[in-house]
Amino acid sequence: MFSTAFFALSAIIFLFEPRVSMATEPVCSKFSYEEKLLEKMIRTEIKVETMQNEIKNTEETVLNTLLDIEKTAAENQNKIDDFRNNLTGEIGTQFEELQEKEELFEVKFEELKNNFKKEMKNEVNILAETKKTILQPTVTFLAHDVKDLILDRTHEILVFQKVIANEGSGYNNATGVFTASIEGVYLFTVHVCASYKKYSTIGLALDGTFVSKSINYNSQGYSCGSVSAIVPMENGRQVWVASTYGSTGHVLAGEDTYVMNTFSGVLISK
Repeated sequence: MFSTAFFALSAIIFLFEPRVSMATEPVCSKFSYEEKLLEKMIRTEIKVETMQNEIKNTEETVLNTLLDIEKTAAENQNKIDDFRNNLTGEIGTQFEELQEKEELFEVKFEELKNNFKKEMKNEVNILAETKKTILQPTVTFLAHDVKDLILDRTHEILVFQKVIANEGSGYNNATGVFTASIEGVYLFTVHVCASYKKYSTIGLALDGTFVSKSINYNSQGYSCGSVSAIVPMENGRQVWVASTYGSTGHVLAGEDTYVMNTFSGVLISK
C-alpha cells in the first residue's frame, strides 16, 4: 500500500517538474529522464520496503519484549502471591501462637491474682489477730509477803500484802482476793515455803473451790513448793490462796534472803 501511494506521488511530481528540469538539464536521449526517475522510484521503493521490514522487525521486537515483560510480570505476580500467601500463613501461625500465649498469660495472671488475694486475706487476718493481741487489755498481778504465816484455820485466805505489779487492778492486797474484770482464760501460780520442821498446806481456790493444792514439809530446813492452774473466768469471778487444812503446826517461812512467798496471775486469752 505504501509503495503504490509513493508511486502515485512520484507520478504527480513527474508531471509538474519536467518543464523546469528540461530547461536546465541537457537531454541525452528520449527516455533518459524517465529512466532516472524510474531508477529513483525503485530506489525509494526499496528504501521504503527496507523501512517497512525494519518497522516490522521493531514491532516484533517490541511485541516480544512486551511478551517477556508480561511473562516476567506474571512470574513476579506469582512470586508476590506466593510470598503473600506464605506471609499470611506465617502471620496466622504467629497470631495463633500469640493468642495461645495470651490465654496462658491470662490464666497465670488470674492464678497469681487469686493467690495474691488469698495471701493478702491471710495477712489481713494475721494483722487483725495481732491487733486484737496488741489491743487486748493487760491483766496481770504479782504480790508477795504473806501477812499471817500461821495456817491454823482451814480455808483461811492468805493475804499477800506487798504488790509488785497489778495491771487491771484485779488484785486486792487487803483481802488477798483477785477479781476478774475481763472475761477470759487466766494462769495463776502460787509459790510458798514451809518453816523449819513445819507444814504448809495451801491451795488455789476459785470462788471457794480448790482447783490445785500443795503440801510441804522438811525436817532439815525450809521446804518450798508451787501450784498453778489455768482457769477460765467470767467477769466478777474470784480467785485466792487458802489453807487446805488448819493446824498450829502449819506455818509458812518468813521472807528473807533465800525465801519469798508469791501469788501471781495473768490473762492469757480473751
